[in-house]
Amino acid sequence: MAESDRDRWAGVERRGVGVKVRSGARGHLRHRDFRLVYVSATISVVGDRFAFVALPFAVLAAGGSPADVGLIIAAETASRGLFLLFGGVMADRLRRSRVMIGADLVRTACQAGLAALIITGNATMPALIALQALHGAASAFFDPASTGLVAEVVPSDELQPANAQLSISRGIATIAGPVLAGVLVAAFSPGVALAVDAASFALSAGFLVGVSARERPRDPSATAEPMLHDLRVGFAELVGRPWLLIIMGASGISLMAVLGTLSVLGPLVAEEHFGGARAWGLVLGALGLGSVLGGIAALRIPARRQIRSIFAVALVTVPGILLLAVPASIPILAVALLAAGIAMSYAGTVYEVVLQQWVPAAVLARVASYDWLVTTVLSSLGLILAGWFAELIGVPETLVGAAAIVTVASTVPLASRTVRRADVSHARSEAGSMDVEEPVVVLSDPPQPPEIVVTLPDPPSVWAHPD
Repeated sequence: MAESDRDRWAGVERRGVGVKVRSGARGHLRHRDFRLVYVSATISVVGDRFAFVALPFAVLAAGGSPADVGLIIAAETASRGLFLLFGGVMADRLRRSRVMIGADLVRTACQAGLAALIITGNATMPALIALQALHGAASAFFDPASTGLVAEVVPSDELQPANAQLSISRGIATIAGPVLAGVLVAAFSPGVALAVDAASFALSAGFLVGVSARERPRDPSATAEPMLHDLRVGFAELVGRPWLLIIMGASGISLMAVLGTLSVLGPLVAEEHFGGARAWGLVLGALGLGSVLGGIAALRIPARRQIRSIFAVALVTVPGILLLAVPASIPILAVALLAAGIAMSYAGTVYEVVLQQWVPAAVLARVASYDWLVTTVLSSLGLILAGWFAELIGVPETLVGAAAIVTVASTVPLASRTVRRADVSHARSEAGSMDVEEPVVVLSDPPQPPEIVVTLPDPPSVWAHPD
């Protein structure tokens, strides 16, 4: 056999009549495209945390009021929700990395323009609202594409550690980003922090340029169809999977209750019982640390029954909400929210894997866009309802209600026969292909050059998902 043939078959392990090709490098980080996506996402998330701190101060520095801060944030959120479904269509039609690059460049221009207006003292409320609305629209194209791109750059059986790695970065950014942004705002100005945010989007786009993910199978006539047709196809893919409708609704409702608790009611409790922001900052720090630890757990502990794992773990957030209603002491709250952070991070990682493995690649971004839309709408609704109910019935009672909502929303998928069947079916499918990491190549004893017969394994779950 020629030298090149020996190289080709180096490192194979013979199993009966089959030869299984093994890669010398292990782990999701061996994939160049994933490394680029990971670095890009990490930089972008840190920049987002800068904007989270700097934007309110920028609005106030421009002469705006707290109501103006809320209006600008609402403009960004509404724009994101309005364009999410169209972003999913474009991410299924085009190369997802290119969609993300375009979105990052638009966001670079938005944040750079915002920084320039603040630094030069020329900011006006209409200009700030317009720029943030455009920023939200760009994010609507970026988010569904990012969900789909991760599934393209790592094999299906490495999606959980890959998503866990991204979750760890988000957790670290949640802790470090606001601190660094606060230093920049205090030492220089909000405009400088926003300029750093703009630079982060430009760097993110630069790393994505190097991604060379393989093209996805697609209908050649897909781009000839109107966008509304593609939206209907995506919706049909969603409603054709009753288990997905159940878990999407349940996770969105749980997130609505949890975010309302942490963003609106938690600060009220801290102000009344613990002396204000310092104590609440310690509790949120524990939540952020839990998010990092949850990502590490997802990196190491695979979910054997994925959907049951998501919602069983989600129940861990309930004690923290109830302890806030009491309220318990700061150390006890910190421990409870540390556990909640671990649970939310682990569950969120596995949820991403469910979408990426169980939904066909050709429609993944469209289905993900519906999920992003549900999350965006319910999260915003949770912020509004938490404050409204706190005024109507009281903060402790609202917290108890939020804990009840999370409990019911997490229990429904666990009790659903449709969800259980889907979970068991998928787990069996994964177990059947667990020891097949690569296509199996069977060699007979042919004359030189040998004839190679390729025997493919059972289709991976991204194509053979249970409905």
